[in-house]
Amino acid sequence: MVHDTMAFTESGTPLGLLNVQCWARDGIGSKHERHKKPIEEKESWKWVESYHAVSQVQKRCRNKSLLVVVADREADIHEVFAEQYNTPDGAQLLIRAERSRNRKVVDDKESCEFLWTKLEQQPAMPVTLRPPMLKKNMPAVRVWAVLAQEVNPPIGIDGLEWMLLTTVAVKQEKMLTNVWNGMLADGVLSVIIVLSRAVVVSRPGSWRVLVVYATLWPLI
Repeated sequence: MVHDTMAFTESGTPLGLLNVQCWARDGIGSKHERHKKPIEEKESWKWVESYHAVSQVQKRCRNKSLLVVVADREADIHEVFAEQYNTPDGAQLLIRAERSRNRKVVDDKESCEFLWTKLEQQPAMPVTLRPPMLKKNMPAVRVWAVLAQEVNPPIGIDGLEWMLLTTVAVKQEKMLTNVWNGMLADGVLSVIIVLSRAVVVSRPGSWRVLVVYATLWPLI
């Protein structure tokens, strides 16, 4: 398998690969056995390694460019958000939520509710993600949850509706239609989109699934 991390400008121009990881699976253990392994011994560690690589580039860019790691649902693991939390000068995150339907979060009022229910009432809000039960030693992390809906989908096809989790503060109403506007308004000269993806070599079509993030569907 191959996991690559490619950088694009906000307009979609490819800049090159920032990180490539390759490996072959040596067998499939039981689900119970996988839960007992530290994340460093799991395939999901690739997301943390990718974030490390991008953050090293971000530190060299200083305030000239903002790097945002964009990833699909497989990257929705607490370790990735915790790594960003522990790297204040690192890259930002924008990840499609995996467990958005049954996930509970804590809002500003310390109310614990289902994330999807809350986002139906308000399409973007700050929430706190608590660590999993078996990882209570990890920090709770503060992110923004955004409900993204595709506008004008192809005829006969239901529009996409995704829950996005981002470490970029959605401070302004206009950022609901363009997340990058708020970043640029804060004095950042450019935004670099970094697609982090796991690709099974026999399935090149997986690229198309993630490219959609580079433009970000307008939000309602």
